[in-house]
Amino acid sequence: MKELTIGPDTVHVTPEAVWILAVREMPGWTVREFCRKPIYFQQRKYFLLKKEKGPPPYAMTYVLAPWSENEAEQSQDFIVYDEDYVAHREGGSRSHRRNDRLYHALIWFYPFIGFFWSSTKERFFMPVGFEAKEATGVSIMLEFCLAMVQAILIFFLGSGIFNLCFGREIWGLKVFWLDFAVFLILPVDCLVRYGRLLKGDEVQIGFLEWVFRR
Repeated sequence: MKELTIGPDTVHVTPEAVWILAVREMPGWTVREFCRKPIYFQQRKYFLLKKEKGPPPYAMTYVLAPWSENEAEQSQDFIVYDEDYVAHREGGSRSHRRNDRLYHALIWFYPFIGFFWSSTKERFFMPVGFEAKEATGVSIMLEFCLAMVQAILIFFLGSGIFNLCFGREIWGLKVFWLDFAVFLILPVDCLVRYGRLLKGDEVQIGFLEWVFRR
């Protein structure tokens, strides 16, 4: 038996089979009876005969058997198991763990994610695991609630959210005008973005994005 090291994996090679002790589960490696997926290792062709839980510290054990010349069908996809494949797998795993940590950190701010403009949602939040359409819908609901609260405060108490939080002036500026602007902008933005959402627009716009992007 010949023992090799491929990245963090350990591989045992015999003429009859190849045993791969992998530190991580490998996506797409499924045992099939028909239309098997070719796996190339050291310029030889194999198929996945068996997979099972590996002994610690390995996550999985994969058993490859030599490809038979009598194999009638095979998948159009194939795998080349080598140093590059394992390096790509490890890089994807690190990226997944980083995104998972970001997701759990940002989930507390989920109602506000939809207010970000579409480009930010697509480039930053979607790769982390957030759905732009769902986040936009939640932000519209929050915006509607804020608009209702602002309207009630202005009509019944004569003051708005900013007035209650900061007093009548901020740096010498009347807070009333800021509250009045918010009172006008929130319902309009809410209606426009909700209308876009109902139409099924692919671009999930953020707060006031419709003003600058048609």
